[in-house]
Amino acid sequence: MTRAHRLLVTVIGALIVSAITSSAAFAAGFLGPGHFSTEFADASGLWFPDRTSPTFVELSVDRNEFVFRPTQNSGGTSIMQHATILVVQFKGAAFGFDCFVIPDSAFVVGSDAQSASVNITITDPATRCPGFPVALAGVASGKGGPPPGGGIPLPLTVVASWSGNGTTATNTSDDRSSCGGLSIENHLSVVSARTTASVSLTMPGLTITPSPTEQANVDQGNVVSDIQGSPNPLCFGA
Repeated sequence: MTRAHRLLVTVIGALIVSAITSSAAFAAGFLGPGHFSTEFADASGLWFPDRTSPTFVELSVDRNEFVFRPTQNSGGTSIMQHATILVVQFKGAAFGFDCFVIPDSAFVVGSDAQSASVNITITDPATRCPGFPVALAGVASGKGGPPPGGGIPLPLTVVASWSGNGTTATNTSDDRSSCGGLSIENHLSVVSARTTASVSLTMPGLTITPSPTEQANVDQGNVVSDIQGSPNPLCFGA
């Protein structure tokens, strides 16, 4: 999931206060007009092969509001909820990809996006993402995130940390979107920092510990949204 997709999640995500598992909740007016605010944070890194490790690693952690769309032929329904998502991919002598919903407490972000860490051991297959995580604002356009996982054997221990150099960039933006009678005007404020990141992945029969990378960043911010009208279930892939 790109940074743009992660930020777009918050356009409607501030309205979600609990999981919604059917289009009937939309029809009943669960998402009403009003003024809303929410906060988000994410961290990511790319580790390239070198003399220390021959394996490419990509890792991202994202705490926000998501729609999990069911996989093809799964027979499920779209689920909307607040979540912290951990996405792990590695490629070398071995290949693996997985997407997990982890506790919020496992992902810690410091002030001004200058530090972040994730430390968790995943043992339960049920924590794999229940569907494709999609930014709420991107559902109508067909945009989406990574598919559900299943490619990494458990238990999986992930220990990663990000450390900034003291410099931050602040970006603000205003935009308006609409779909099926629902209109949203929002103001987005994001603090971003380039960082140095380290990661260690441990799973049955394999441990990956690449050299620290500077191809990493931490973002945190908030979005304030003004909502008018009521949503159409067709806008949300229900």
